[in-house]
Amino acid sequence: MYVKEGISGECATPAEPVTLDHINCMYEPHVFGVQPGQTLRVRNFDLTSHSTHLLSHHDVLLSRVDESGGPVLKTRFPDIEIMVAIKCDVHGWESACCGVLNHPFFAVTEADGHFAIDDLPAGRYTIEAWHELNGTRTAEIDVADGETMDLDVVFNHRQ
Repeated sequence: MYVKEGISGECATPAEPVTLDHINCMYEPHVFGVQPGQTLRVRNFDLTSHSTHLLSHHDVLLSRVDESGGPVLKTRFPDIEIMVAIKCDVHGWESACCGVLNHPFFAVTEADGHFAIDDLPAGRYTIEAWHELNGTRTAEIDVADGETMDLDVVFNHRQ
């Protein structure tokens, strides 16, 4: 879930890195967001080797073997993109998805579907929900100063 349109002005790139871990041959978290220039750290906590393969819609951004107990991979995304696919070539089921946005107004839904995008300034926005299997849904919202609002997004689940 992220603000697709309506953000004005520049947003500072966070100094704090985002971390993606190999744990039990799965990426954790599975879906996450970063800003261009923000550091992504990839760590391997498993007793086996993995590979980290970042696949932009335009190019392979990175392909690297992550040895068990090896050094932490650090990289940055240069451009905005929804979504960058991340996969492990060693374990075909191990994948993740990363949204790269030029602002901090995004969230990953909790297991029950709830989400919160905090500190969104007053204004009119296009919000987009992205789902790995079911595509996207958009909604237009108007946010007033200090307002908290609910937004229901419904996907028709694939069987």
